[in-house]
Amino acid sequence: MMDKRIIVIHICLAVMLSFSMMLCKSAGNQHTIETGQTEVVQPADDPFFTAPSTDGELFRVLITTNNYQIKQMTSETLIQRKPDPAGDRDQLEQFTKLHDRYAFRDWSLAGMLKIRLNPNTGEIEHIEFAIGHNPKSWQAGRMFQDDVSRFSFLYPQKVVQTHDFLIKYEWRIKRPEGMTDEQAKTRATEFLRSEVRR
Repeated sequence: MMDKRIIVIHICLAVMLSFSMMLCKSAGNQHTIETGQTEVVQPADDPFFTAPSTDGELFRVLITTNNYQIKQMTSETLIQRKPDPAGDRDQLEQFTKLHDRYAFRDWSLAGMLKIRLNPNTGEIEHIEFAIGHNPKSWQAGRMFQDDVSRFSFLYPQKVVQTHDFLIKYEWRIKRPEGMTDEQAKTRATEFLRSEVRR
């Protein structure tokens, strides 16, 4: 009888230990997701990310029809972007709403923003386009500026050492399959009219 009790106790302990390990593993995965940082560029990434960077360029943002990606180019030991998956999704929705207006051909809208941080708070103090790096569309430019204005940053060394840096944007537009040249011409005309500032 005693032997059977010991066996049952051992089985219960083994089950409890296994369950505990599963919980710890699950909690660990959840922690990684919640606190994960903007990824650092990898050799297998899109060419937009792997192309040589400009001096002072810390981040790149690539926006496509169904994806918002941001990668850190350098200085991750000094500054990191705070994760904001909900904000990234909201911004992608805003770009998607405008996508059809521009989708009369395959092309991309690119821009480079200069960011200045407050040296005390580490918050964004000023945003402007680097000279010669405005996007072809002023509306896209406004979207890029609105997007970056929500960014917040972490400072691993607890000191704001990086005060000025660059963020490069690319928004890829894709012409829908089956769109006729006449439809594309009409869409292009609508686009040009929408680009007139009011």
